[in-house]
Amino acid sequence: MKKTTLFLLSLLLLAGCEAKAPSSDLNIGIGVEENAQIQSSSIDEAEDEEVEAEEIVVSTPQPGDSVESPLVIEGEARGNWYFEGSFIARLVDTNQNELAFASAFALGEWMTEDFVPFKAEFDFQAGELEGGIIVLENENPSGLIENQRRLEIPVKF
Repeated sequence: MKKTTLFLLSLLLLAGCEAKAPSSDLNIGIGVEENAQIQSSSIDEAEDEEVEAEEIVVSTPQPGDSVESPLVIEGEARGNWYFEGSFIARLVDTNQNELAFASAFALGEWMTEDFVPFKAEFDFQAGELEGGIIVLENENPSGLIENQRRLEIPVKF
């Protein structure tokens, strides 16, 4: 009788247990480089979203312009591109290797749906490169891919 009761209790305990796979949100055993690739692939998916002309306008530089260091980027973006008054500006080569990074800062009240002027400036070394791409990315505190926006401007060195 004792063995039967013990056996039935064991079965009940096993039936109440639930096996779970490790959460994909955990970064256990994943190196920094692998995290960067995961993050990049998420951004790549967001590249399919076209930036509407009504969201951001860059006055300088224009696509195809020759630029040199220090590079100044000016224009205006709707308030929803900013978070705490800034958004991301990067300069990458044609292989997406980052040459420079800066924050584009609002030059006015950014908590609006209207256009707000911005300015970003960074130094870079082009070396033997003939050109690159300015990448402007909206601040996306939600982290949701569907809220990610970016604008790419090809430039020459």
